[in-house]
Amino acid sequence: MLNPDSIFISYRRSDSQDITGRIYDYLEKRFGSNVVFRDVYSIPLGDDYRIHLREKAQNCQVLVAVIGPDWVTITDPDGNRRLDNPNDWVRLEVETALERGIPVIPLLIGGATIPEEKDLPSDLKPLAHRNAALARPDPDFQSDMERLIRQLEKIVTLAGKARSLTRGQQLKLDYLQTKLTDLEMQLRSVQKELGAITDVTIAGKLEKRQILLLEEIDEVDQTIQTLKIGDG
Repeated sequence: MLNPDSIFISYRRSDSQDITGRIYDYLEKRFGSNVVFRDVYSIPLGDDYRIHLREKAQNCQVLVAVIGPDWVTITDPDGNRRLDNPNDWVRLEVETALERGIPVIPLLIGGATIPEEKDLPSDLKPLAHRNAALARPDPDFQSDMERLIRQLEKIVTLAGKARSLTRGQQLKLDYLQTKLTDLEMQLRSVQKELGAITDVTIAGKLEKRQILLLEEIDEVDQTIQTLKIGDG
């Protein structure tokens, strides 16, 4: 049985409210409403939302940070960047998870790229080095959600009891894990380039490379999980 509020969805309403509702629907259908935490659905009436959000961010198993094109730059009514406010709740949610060593998955929407370190407050700088997932418009949205769900399943569920491996199987596992690490490093490099590039042609090529890397990472990772639990 999955722990309640294992998956915390962090998002900024003015940046990604509509698509976050759709993302929530997909995750809720797979994991259950008690497992997926999203503020507007999950905070009981009458509770202090500030305390509630901090508590849930501290105790989740994984935080999904939905990042749109304006996530870094969006300002408050006075023209101050929200991320620069230590009391901004999106900042606090992500910051809390990072401080506690909780996995944080940036989920990029609307053509957003992974934020660069220089654009983030000091406590959020580690976010720039997290492998990001995508949530593209249809017809890619469903496949992107399935990919995200597979990653979340590895964190919030037990894939199965580990089995004893033969020497050949262990060598294969070691090779695959090394390959997976290399692919993830390539993905981080591509995502960093995407955040800095201005040439549309080069950006298009990098986006295609990002998709291919994500697909290859999924394939290798699924092979690793299958090998660990059997049938490999």
